[in-house]
Amino acid sequence: MCIRDRYYIVSENEAAIIDPLRETKPYIDRLEKDGVKLKYIFETHFHADFVSGHVDLSNKTGAPIVYGPTAKPEFEAIIAEDNQIFEIGKIKIKVLHTPGHTMESSTYLLIDENGKETAIFSGDTLFLGDVGRPDLAQKAANMTQEELAGILYESLQNKIMPLSDEITVYPAHGAGSACGKNMQKETVDTLGNQKKTNYALNQPNKESFVKEVLDGLSAPPQYFGMNVAMNKGGYESFENVMKKGKNPISVEDFENVAEQSGALILDTRNAAEFHKGFIPNSINIGLKGDFAPWVGAMIVDVQQPILLVTDLGTEEEAITRLSRVGFDNIVGFLEGGFESWQNSGKEIDTINRITAEEFAQKFNENSKVIDVRKESEYQAEHVNEAFQRPLSDINEWANSLNNDEHFFIHCAGGYRSMIAASILNSRGIRNFSEVEGQEHVVPILKESILQGKVSHAYLFCGPRGCGKTTIARIMAKAVNCKNFQKTGDICNECEYCTAINNSSVDVIEMDAASNRGIEEIRAVRDTVNFVPNFLAKKIYIIDEAHMLTKEAFNALLKTLEEPPEHIVFIMATTEAHKLPVTILSRVTRFDFKLGTEKEVIKKLSKITKAEGYKIDTDGLKLIYKASGGSFRDSESLLTKIILTSADNEITTEDVLNALGISDLKLVEEFIE
Repeated sequence: MCIRDRYYIVSENEAAIIDPLRETKPYIDRLEKDGVKLKYIFETHFHADFVSGHVDLSNKTGAPIVYGPTAKPEFEAIIAEDNQIFEIGKIKIKVLHTPGHTMESSTYLLIDENGKETAIFSGDTLFLGDVGRPDLAQKAANMTQEELAGILYESLQNKIMPLSDEITVYPAHGAGSACGKNMQKETVDTLGNQKKTNYALNQPNKESFVKEVLDGLSAPPQYFGMNVAMNKGGYESFENVMKKGKNPISVEDFENVAEQSGALILDTRNAAEFHKGFIPNSINIGLKGDFAPWVGAMIVDVQQPILLVTDLGTEEEAITRLSRVGFDNIVGFLEGGFESWQNSGKEIDTINRITAEEFAQKFNENSKVIDVRKESEYQAEHVNEAFQRPLSDINEWANSLNNDEHFFIHCAGGYRSMIAASILNSRGIRNFSEVEGQEHVVPILKESILQGKVSHAYLFCGPRGCGKTTIARIMAKAVNCKNFQKTGDICNECEYCTAINNSSVDVIEMDAASNRGIEEIRAVRDTVNFVPNFLAKKIYIIDEAHMLTKEAFNALLKTLEEPPEHIVFIMATTEAHKLPVTILSRVTRFDFKLGTEKEVIKKLSKITKAEGYKIDTDGLKLIYKASGGSFRDSESLLTKIILTSADNEITTEDVLNALGISDLKLVEEFIE
């Protein structure tokens, strides 16, 4: 069985565990429940992306740690020979030395009680859809990445490929790990299917394999080397780390402790809360996201003292997840959370977070846009003139920023851009705004999702600025969210929501105004039959759909007539009458309307209140009239007024000046 992606094997009264996580309690509890003795702890290699629990588990159970050939741990362990067999009850584990990812990397072959080879635990040698990156162990092996990739090729060809197609593959990681570049979302597969579908197992020769495996590798996170050292040399017990970290520190003592210890203040609340107020010089990496990997990527030294600011009750989770990537020096946490700090009257800081619509209004030729997404995301689509500066490299590019320039930071959903914003803020760089992702859901579509009546194609019709594209993006998340059926809302926590927030390749957006021809639609159609890479549903959002050519619509029609179950098309248009009847008859149509005066004023009032401004009713009515009921235009106009207002009291005169209206009689007619 699998416990949190680590493997637990039992036969009769004996057990083995492969690549255990840092916290050992789940394993100890399971052993006691099953009434079995842990005989061996197998390690596939010295892990780089997490600290294994092998040392603690061995100390608690007395079970020996087993490594493959050439491993040189700094603690007592069995260094197995190639093809050596270990018995657990009636089953056997055979060691297959498969160097390449690292030189000690080994695959463990499971042989059942009948002598049949049934499964491999492949570590980082073979993933589903990928293989382990060969660039991490260059220094340790004193080899180039090309040499290691060649060795990996030989390991796969000589040790893995000859095995039966029926064998089950259990890798050490799945999609999202930085140990590979093309992992599938699944956690288990047959070797036969991997032989067919894994690009790395289908290269014609070693040269081609080396080229393909090394192509597109990003720089590894900086904590990888330190994790390898901990896994190889040993570490402090998890219980001691937890005991030290669960140290509540009062508001009165917090600043002194931070100053005396040199601790970094790490705020693990979500970005939507953090930007409203936080302790000066703290950085934000939200617990409800890829927390541990980003901590490892952003904080240079695993020995860095850390003080935590968390949502109440999540302190233990934060400490646990930090320890998994080697950050054991947790000094304590703020007692009572940020609310206690705020209530004490101590200084707080904020970050200006704006909507995409506000960004469009504020952006001008003197502004700079920093896109902190990965290069692949940037190449797929980006804001014109935006600078691509990956968040993972922020320690390299932050100092090059010109403090005299105004710049905006954005990612895909707001998680990474807030990390960047908080880091820059802590370094005294403050001339930026952080573009917020779309995070709300609209009641008009909730019921259909809750009842499982999701159509294969939707058409969102209505005037510009009424939220069609925004709601399409919400829909993409809602139909995939694992918790939507339970809560009736998007959770923004499950793996699918997280993937979409980080620009999932399964959500494809296309602007038909600039991609209107048959070739573009054929390219879309060619991808439709492929199952999603990760999400439950693959979503295609086509904006300005009425701009497609007649030939493009004809190409799209075949897909709409016989759609695969795993896709949803969402088309948005301001001119539904321009769509062919054949298309209209095959979509579920929703007509969007401009906002009423009451609706627009209500929304504007919320914005002004949140921003700390006051505006009278006549002023709000003027904005509504000028925008024609468009939510987007009304928000843009309000932003303009706020920017030009002398103080927080916005008068009707301020609105008039922004609108260019000076005749009071005209104003009265305008309002009426």
